[in-house]
Amino acid sequence: MKELPILFTTEMIEKIIEGKKTQTRRVIKPQPDSIDKMSLHKVNNGDLFYVRESWRPFSWDYDEVISIQFKDQSFIDVEVPFEWDTYQIQNMLESWEAEMHSKGAISDPEDEERLIFNDGQEFRWRPGIHLPKAWSRLWLKVTKVRFERLNNISEEDAKAEGVHLEVDSSCYNGMYRDEFSLLWNRINGDRFPWKSNPWVLVYDFEIDLERSKIDIPVQGREEMTEN
Repeated sequence: MKELPILFTTEMIEKIIEGKKTQTRRVIKPQPDSIDKMSLHKVNNGDLFYVRESWRPFSWDYDEVISIQFKDQSFIDVEVPFEWDTYQIQNMLESWEAEMHSKGAISDPEDEERLIFNDGQEFRWRPGIHLPKAWSRLWLKVTKVRFERLNNISEEDAKAEGVHLEVDSSCYNGMYRDEFSLLWNRINGDRFPWKSNPWVLVYDFEIDLERSKIDIPVQGREEMTEN
């Protein structure tokens, strides 16, 4: 069983937690000339994805307990990864303190050794690629892997990708696919637009509740059970 990183936007993470997204498509790189030259994929049923997402430090103490914030306004307390050495830890904390000083941080009146932001300042957001594995709050277990052309996505699969419609789709065949194509272009349109119809790997997944550090809404748990 492998443990691999995967990036998701905050919007998609919210859909996953709500139980509305159970599938994702990732462009195969490099693109094969034909299906006959398709190499074996590196992800198999039962493998795990640890999700990387935008984050920022919120607070910490010098017992190495850190509180980090995500863009959906969730917070989790984490510990410094055990494999980090003293230099890595010190370098990280010093860089955070330097950012606070650059934004006019002041000493906490109740603890002069502790810095606090003034006038509503906050830490900048860090890209998900820099989120340590040990700080991932969401782990996904792969339940199925296949490959296909992007444009071959079905209505059912487009819905499993987290697409939401405000109208009754039963009267409008193809609306989930149309909405998914817009979502795809919003995220991947610069390099692999919908009309280029690239080969993609399709991953079905479920939340690994034992490893994840999230609260699943009741509706999300019900939808996971149904799936």
